[in-house]
Amino acid sequence: MSSILFYLNGQRVVVDRPDLDMTLLQYLRSTGLTGTKLGCGEGGCGACTVMVSRYDTDESRIIHASVNACLCPLVTIDGKHVITVEGLGTSANPHPVQERIALLHGSQCGFCTPGFVMSLYTLLRNKPNPTEHEIEECFDGNLCRCTGYRPILDAAKTFADMAWKQGTVAADGTAHVVEKKGGCGIYGCCRLQKSPEAVVANGSSIVHDPTKAPTSITNGCGKGSECCKVQKRHDSGHAESTVVNQAEADKAAVIAKFQRYDPTQELIFPPFLIRYAKRTTSDAEPQLLPLDIASTDAQSWCKRYVRPLTLSALLTALE
Repeated sequence: MSSILFYLNGQRVVVDRPDLDMTLLQYLRSTGLTGTKLGCGEGGCGACTVMVSRYDTDESRIIHASVNACLCPLVTIDGKHVITVEGLGTSANPHPVQERIALLHGSQCGFCTPGFVMSLYTLLRNKPNPTEHEIEECFDGNLCRCTGYRPILDAAKTFADMAWKQGTVAADGTAHVVEKKGGCGIYGCCRLQKSPEAVVANGSSIVHDPTKAPTSITNGCGKGSECCKVQKRHDSGHAESTVVNQAEADKAAVIAKFQRYDPTQELIFPPFLIRYAKRTTSDAEPQLLPLDIASTDAQSWCKRYVRPLTLSALLTALE
């Protein structure tokens, strides 16, 4: 057999006698899917990241993997489902990952953004409720020279199971703006733990005065009554109100606009590819067969590609 079959953003694709030197990235960009970028060409920057899904017959489950398309030979995609950034959403109807990175300013020049989007998307497909640590780890292969990563991580961590529960994202994943009475909004903020005088109670910083009942202090940093945010300023004898962290308030207002992430609405893995991997397709359907493709280009780096399906066939090919 000399042709490969795969799905691209939900659509079946058949490529007859593929160029053995062509990478997945080259193929995608040749078809007009230019959202996947060519950066270093060595698998180091992550700008070319796409999600490649396959059905594992040994474990009987679907496996989603973020892949550097610049290093992935096109011929190895047979029987898999490739999703690019174009397959997630549009400018009019963006995917929650795209929307949150955009609204929280996680994109500047934009060249690396598709790669970050696809790395986070792949993580969410494998684990819809990741931890903050898992989110940081999923970006190990992505580089950004503009943002300094902070806004990208801020956007990504809104998907974390313990993130922003002090007044921005509730346990069900929906966003809410409520009065934030201390700290930055991250669960267990260090600002609320710097002083033994301050304790957390429903998001408030409580300062204990031995001569008075405990009082609630808004926007304290954990230093108790010494915090500059809770000290009133005096100008001509008039006391001003407590200083408000406007940046955090603005961020909370943006987060409240997020659409809810619903993993059940993702593009499904094509059922045909499950039958294809199991070799249970009907006679009228394409079948998984051994591949043996020889290059017709004398200058080609790869002269022949062989994919046996059995041990005996592998041993025969090695002889």
